[in-house]
Amino acid sequence: MKMSKKIIRKEREKIVQELNMVKAAEKLFFKNGYESTTMDQIALKAEYSKATLYNHFKSKEQIFLSVIDYKLE
Repeated sequence: MKMSKKIIRKEREKIVQELNMVKAAEKLFFKNGYESTTMDQIALKAEYSKATLYNHFKSKEQIFLSVIDYKLE
């Protein structure tokens, strides 16, 4: 039982992290455009390390597509 709660909490934290990253990316893409926005800027704006950002999104294109999905929901 204790193990299940830990997994649920970890999944919840992952979702929150990804949402924070997507929202930060959205703001930067809107302000600077896709081409001028870097993964470094997104990580800084989201307040996560660049490595953490890459753990969730393999490329700038992937996070851009996640922003589009988020906006369509």
